[in-house]
Order: sequence, then structure tokens, then C-alpha cells
Amino acid sequence: MEYNTSGIKDQSRDSDIDQAWSRLMWGSVKDTANALIEDPIETGKQMAYDVTVGTAEEVVNTTVWGAKMALDIGDTREKFGERIQAEEERMNEMGTSTYLGQKAAMIHDPWRRCA
Repeated sequence: MEYNTSGIKDQSRDSDIDQAWSRLMWGSVKDTANALIEDPIETGKQMAYDVTVGTAEEVVNTTVWGAKMALDIGDTREKFGERIQAEEERMNEMGTSTYLGQKAAMIHDPWRRCA
């Protein structure tokens, strides 16, 4: 919580965050509604896949990856360390705020498929 100089909770910061979150959610709802109107069958199929098979695949992939990391199988830890290092270098090149903004946009995009 943020407090102003008189010790009273600063409502304006919370309000700004709430408004930004509301715009973000509204944008996602609007995009989904547009996709459903433009191509209802394909959008419905993609949504069904994401909440069923896609979720199950994510659980399996995450479990396998976690086991490899925990047991140090192959070069899993080394590859992970390399990916983290590459992302840190990228963040340093772009600047932290630009990097985080780009990542937030990727998280917000409901139609993005992970490679």
C-alpha cells in the first residue's frame, strides 16, 4: 500500500492500477468476442483445445521438465541457465521497462501459442 505524506492511504495509485487492469481485461474480452463473431467455429475449437488438451499437455510437459531439472538429467539445467542468461542480456540491451512491457504484452495476448 502507498501512503501520502500525511499517513493516509494513497487511493490514486490503487485506482490507476485498477483502471489499467480493467482496460487490459476489457481488451481481452473484446478480442475474444470479435474472434467469436468473425470465426466462431475455429475460435471455439481453439478455446476448447486450450482448456482441455492444451492444459493437459502443459501439465505433462511441465512435469517432465521439472523431473529432468530435479534429477539433473542430460543438459536440462545447463540449457535453462543459458536461456536465463540470454534473457538477462536481452533485458539489459532493451532496458528493463521495455523488456517487461514486451513480456506483459505477450502474456496478455490470449491467442499466442507457445513454441
